[in-house]
Amino acid sequence: MSMEISNRYDLNHINKAQTEQTERAEEKDKTEKIPAPKDEYISSEKSGKKPSGLYHMGQDENGNPKIIFDTAKKAEEAESEQPKGARLEGAPDNDRVKVTIGNMDKVKKEIEKLKEEKKQLEQQLKMAAGNEQKTKELEAKLAQVEAELSVKDTAEYKKQHAEYTTEE
Repeated sequence: MSMEISNRYDLNHINKAQTEQTERAEEKDKTEKIPAPKDEYISSEKSGKKPSGLYHMGQDENGNPKIIFDTAKKAEEAESEQPKGARLEGAPDNDRVKVTIGNMDKVKKEIEKLKEEKKQLEQQLKMAAGNEQKTKELEAKLAQVEAELSVKDTAEYKKQHAEYTTEE
């Protein structure tokens, strides 16, 4: 007994189905291989745009290292030596850079005064070691100064009580 296998589909149909399947697989591979967008650094030379500002190392009032940021406007003004409020003709008003400067000198002086007062009270406390009444008074004053100092000698207090000025 012999069996014969018949193929209902002709060879062209099979080839066509295989190529369609291959094309679908290739399209799927293409969509899967598209990389996800990523952030990347592009230097100002490659982008063709001017940098928005310049950073450089400097020193603060105590001589500690500090990073200083100069806006592009400051750099341009320094190069062209224009007056501070000057602007280019036709430039919109929102092109100006506003700089807010905080002055903490008064707050720092106040804190230094409290620290000095604390030192004096501690010295007076040592001198009045035998006198109990004077010792109690000095300890109360010292506790009050220390409490005030702990509140005022914080970054938050300094920021809140600094004098701010805005320059254009």
